[in-house]
Amino acid sequence: MDVHSPILAIFRGALPAVTETIAAHSEQSCSALGRVVCRQFNFVGTRGKLRHAGCMKALSLLEGEGHITLPANQSVSLVRGPRLLDTPVPQPTGIPSEVSKIQDLEIVQVTGSADRAIWNTVLASEHPLGTTTFAGAQLRYLFQSAHGILGAIGFSGAALYLKPREVWMAWDHSKRQKNLHRVLNLSRYLVRSDGTCKNLGSYLLSRVLRRLLEDFRAKYGYRPYIIETFVGPAYEGTCFRGGAGFEYLGLTKGQGRHAPSRECTRSPKKVFGFALVQDWRTLLAVAPVELRPHLEVGVGLATDDWAVQEFGNADLGHAARQETRSRDSGGE
Repeated sequence: MDVHSPILAIFRGALPAVTETIAAHSEQSCSALGRVVCRQFNFVGTRGKLRHAGCMKALSLLEGEGHITLPANQSVSLVRGPRLLDTPVPQPTGIPSEVSKIQDLEIVQVTGSADRAIWNTVLASEHPLGTTTFAGAQLRYLFQSAHGILGAIGFSGAALYLKPREVWMAWDHSKRQKNLHRVLNLSRYLVRSDGTCKNLGSYLLSRVLRRLLEDFRAKYGYRPYIIETFVGPAYEGTCFRGGAGFEYLGLTKGQGRHAPSRECTRSPKKVFGFALVQDWRTLLAVAPVELRPHLEVGVGLATDDWAVQEFGNADLGHAARQETRSRDSGGE
């Protein structure tokens, strides 16, 4: 769970009430206590179900910070981590060079414990960030085929605050609080391929996005509008920039989702956004935003900084080209 999650933020702002409730129900199990706290703070989903898992994780984090003390019989499920298979998931074989030739491709929504274990195992052993326990509304998928499992993808609750996203969405604090559930975070994406199948990443991503709205509405009873995702400095995010239709929004500050302070302790990540619902700006009553100014053809080419205007900070592939761009634009 993000330490800046809405539930945790509410608990931090109401510590006396949380402490009082825990003291009044100290003889109950942690699970029962969680249900009491959910009802007290009205942590209820769109279909009337208590947000029990998110509440318990927030309480566990509060205890870790030293603010509260939970009953001794704390649920083991909070600390044991995601369930994994005893053996690795076999690598896919015979993947063709063209996506149109992939045999029996199926996008499988993870709903049972067996598929969840496969999903966790693939991510734990092959994704740079490993597997994780998601917070908030979430969906997971496996990419199955006659060649084997081609990869996995997972969506979870959005970041509480993300400056590049807020600028792009042009909503104020009030609208963000009211509508943040309309944003999903693409938290994990893995394609198990050696790169010989051209555009496989973009293709699988597009297939998932085409069904995501209906799958999410069937599970949670409402539609998300936006997908956000992060790409680390070691990657370009090619599958997002290409046919999948994501828009580059900017860079994070490098604080990390679990940062204990506002210090920048990590490398900034690229932020991408995708509109699941095309008229989302109308639905949220926000104005369009142009992240990168548009110039007419030929404008600025006669100025000294024409090279920077045309190429920006792009890697031109050779030190001499980089130096020429800097010199032509008046740089040192």
